[in-house]
Amino acid sequence: MSKDPIHFRAHRSELLTALAAVIEAIPAKDNIPILENVLLQPDGDRLLLRGTNLDLEIETRCELLEASAGEGLTIAADEFYRIVKNMPESAEITLAPGKFPGQVTISGGRSRFNLHTLPVSDFPSIGTDRPQLAFTIQANILTDALGKVAYAMNTTMKDRPYLSGTFIEGLEDGKLSLCATDGKKMAVKRISPSEVNTFEPPIIPVKTVQAIRKLFGQSKSPCSFFVNDRKLAIECDDLSLVSKLVDGTFPDYRRLIPVRSDVFLRADRAAVSKAITRVSVIAGDISKASVRLDIAPGSMQIELMARDGQNASEPVDIEFDGDSHLRGFNPTFVNETLSSISTTSFCLHGTDPGAPGHFTPDGDADEDYIVMPMRVS
Repeated sequence: MSKDPIHFRAHRSELLTALAAVIEAIPAKDNIPILENVLLQPDGDRLLLRGTNLDLEIETRCELLEASAGEGLTIAADEFYRIVKNMPESAEITLAPGKFPGQVTISGGRSRFNLHTLPVSDFPSIGTDRPQLAFTIQANILTDALGKVAYAMNTTMKDRPYLSGTFIEGLEDGKLSLCATDGKKMAVKRISPSEVNTFEPPIIPVKTVQAIRKLFGQSKSPCSFFVNDRKLAIECDDLSLVSKLVDGTFPDYRRLIPVRSDVFLRADRAAVSKAITRVSVIAGDISKASVRLDIAPGSMQIELMARDGQNASEPVDIEFDGDSHLRGFNPTFVNETLSSISTTSFCLHGTDPGAPGHFTPDGDADEDYIVMPMRVS
């Protein structure tokens, strides 16, 4: 008795991990139906999975228990992901031709589903040509750096799309500089790749930055980055990511970074952040609030004056032996900045109330954080 034909059979855990990766690039709803699908292509004893929204494309592979030599298929990604996720952990999942053309039968345990398919030949790809190699770096070094600057990306203002991402450029000393800014705050982190070539500095879109951080996480695998003036491609283990770039010219961020002043205060990061959080309780619309830092030798008074006349204040011990002065900043911007500084204490450079706040870690970390000032009285 002949065996019923199948597309492939895979273990739930293998399939779920792969689907969770590619679904990052698949839109929930789209005017082009096939973009809501995931491509599934058996390749020997492995399965190739790909998802795309035509701006971002993610491809990965997983092990198969059994595969046919037939063509692949595309099915609704969200439905397939939820089916696999809700299968028993020990399930072996089989995809076989459906009863009717344009259908696939999915079975696992005692469950059985029939879904519609769309032709593989209609599935688009933005990753057919590979740009030149720009740099190679350990994955977790890059994702940690992206995490430090991500809060400063412009995610709300549509009038300056060239700020809607993270800028990466190669420096003369062989390091990479990552910068993000929304015009009100800026974060810069410098890291050392294992290999770097001359490349056109890209502005990586917000969604792509988020996908890189989620997909590569704390992996210590080497990742190769390929860049031209139109797109970025990343290869890391079994994962491949291709992304279009933000079109535009990133501002000359280097001239916005002040020279580190010899006059600065040093303070405990957590103590200052918690004090700012407490005094901000009365702020109302915190996006327009200003926290006043009354800085004197040995102490900083953190005060917030609400628009209705209420106020709150709290002193914090600091190391500072310069002249007393006032600084004013938005409390949210300061706390976002402090959360990206990994050292237990930080430095705030300068004394000019009209100058941007220049925050740095207390140590040798190669990073700078800038917060635009607010008027204090």
